[in-house]
Amino acid sequence: MKKKQRIPDELWDIARRQDGMISHAQVTAFGITRNVIQRALDDRLWWQVVRGVYSCSSDPSWRGLAWAGLLLGGDGAVLGHEAAGHLYGWVPQPSTIDVLVPRRAKARGCWVFHQAAAPGRGVLPATLPERTALDLCSQADEHGALEILAQAITSRRTTAERLLDAASSRPNLPRRSMILAVLGDVASGVHSHLEQRFKTFVEVAHGLAGLKRQVRVAPGEFTDVVFEEWGVVVELDGRLGHDGKHAFRDHRRDNRNTSAGWVTLRYGWDAVVADPCAVHREIVGVLRQAGWHGVVQRCPRCPS
Repeated sequence: MKKKQRIPDELWDIARRQDGMISHAQVTAFGITRNVIQRALDDRLWWQVVRGVYSCSSDPSWRGLAWAGLLLGGDGAVLGHEAAGHLYGWVPQPSTIDVLVPRRAKARGCWVFHQAAAPGRGVLPATLPERTALDLCSQADEHGALEILAQAITSRRTTAERLLDAASSRPNLPRRSMILAVLGDVASGVHSHLEQRFKTFVEVAHGLAGLKRQVRVAPGEFTDVVFEEWGVVVELDGRLGHDGKHAFRDHRRDNRNTSAGWVTLRYGWDAVVADPCAVHREIVGVLRQAGWHGVVQRCPRCPS
């Protein structure tokens, strides 16, 4: 009587490392026959997720489905775009799983394949953090791109310097000039581009007059923008995300301004880029409360 072929422990180990997924090629590499595969399916040891990939669970996890996409993609396949961003903790779990492969492949089920050769990292291989962040930025508007850059930097998976180098080498990156300006300011610890953006889209576009720059309102400290007659200061923060040490320093600075009788408004890249008109309206509202009676000028971007 012919002895039944058993599934070797080594194959189960591979499946565990791949979040419950194994490919047909991995199975047959152990000499397992079609009959044994069919028996495993009939006995509910395995479930066929898609042709060529089996799952050890009838309800595979998202990570399991991500592994299935890598197995379908073959050698050199890595997760990309939102799938990679989710692994890094920057975006929610996507329903579509993007896989970068060295060769052309058609979309199948929840997997979308992109022909691109890219290095990967991690147990569940994904594109490098710099590429992932910039790929996500290329699919987002200005506001969304800033959020991705902030997530990437504050997660400490990459740095502004490495992102700046990567963006500099991508001439076709959407919103490249803004991304380079933001990362350049963050990397150098200044916010000259943010100041220029504030001047162009908040100050000049709305005819905001009566302000001074770099005025000392507290001993040893200069404030970015001051409406001296009305006791209002505007601080521009060129960092991305939140840094506990710097946030504490900012609170102390704002509190000192308040103690000295100044009203402090603080704006970063997100506010100035995403809605400069709202920044202008907020400043005008505070100035009005202080007794300012200047003329408000609408810009072409102002809502009707």
